Amino acid sequence: MAAAAEQLTFARCDMGEVWHLLKAARTERVKTNPAETLDQLMARGEAFKVVLDGEIVGAYLLEVHGPEVWILLAGGKAPVDLAHYGLAMIESQAQEFDSIGFQTRRPGLIKKAKRAGFEVAAVVMRKRLR
Repeated sequence: MAAAAEQLTFARCDMGEVWHLLKAARTERVKTNPAETLDQLMARGEAFKVVLDGEIVGAYLLEVHGPEVWILLAGGKAPVDLAHYGLAMIESQAQEFDSIGFQTRRPGLIKKAKRAGFEVAAVVMRKRLR
C-alpha cells in the first residue's frame, strides 16, 4: 500500500473531470450542510484530482478563507487510504497558509485527522423540528 501511495499525485482540474467523484462523496451520510448544494460548493471551490497510475481515484474542492485553506468536499476510491494521504497532499500544497480546516461528521475521519495533527475546533449543534 505504501508503494502505491508514493505514486499518488494531485493536480488542479476542471470540475467536469471530477464531478462524478464529488457527487458520490456528497451523500446524506456525510453532508454537514444540507442547505448547500453540490453546484454551490463547486462554484465556490477550486477542484483538484488525485491520480494513481494514470487514473483519477479521488477529488477535492478547496476554498481560501484569508489565512486558511478550507476543504469544502473530498472523495474517491483507491487501494490506499485517501483520507490519510489526501490530507498530507493538501497540507503540502497549503504551505503558504496558516491552517487547513474542514467540517465532518464522520468519526473515522476525525480520528485520522487527529493523527495527522488536526484538532477539533468547533462543534455544530442542531435540533430537528421535522
